[in-house]
Formats: sequence, structure tokens, C-alpha cells
Amino acid sequence: MIPWILIGVGLEGAVAIWALKWALPKSDRAFFSVFAGDAFLRLTALGLVTGWLLYRHLPFVVPLLTMGSGYLVMSMLQIPFLYKAR
Repeated sequence: MIPWILIGVGLEGAVAIWALKWALPKSDRAFFSVFAGDAFLRLTALGLVTGWLLYRHLPFVVPLLTMGSGYLVMSMLQIPFLYKAR
């Protein structure tokens, strides 16, 4: 299950970076809408995975730590976009 979580986090992060690149030359409103939408999507994904793991009575600490650390790494890759948006 852990490899699938990492693949999902990586794909979501790649889409988010592509969307931020697309929104960067647009208005500030478009850029920060994509940025906030990505954060909301990540929180929703964490909630859905937590609910699914609890529903299936599976241990949820390791998968959620893996998912959270993957999101942390992808968030660090997005930081340079914030400097370009100024």
C-alpha cells in the first residue's frame, strides 16, 4: 500500500507543479487560487485516506506518515514558485 500512496502523492504533486507553472504568468488571483486549491486537495486526500483506513480497520500511522512526508517534500518543491509570484 505504501508504494501506491507514494505514487499518488507524486502524481498529485506533479500536477500541482504543472498547474502552478501554468498559473504563474496569469494574474495573482489565478496563481493563489491554484495554490490554495492544491492545499485543499491535499487535506481532502489525507482525510479520505484516513477514513478509508479506519473503515477497513487497518493500521493508519505508517501510511499517513508516508503520505504526509511525501506532501512535505512536494510542498518544498513548490516554494520557488512563491518567490516568482511576487
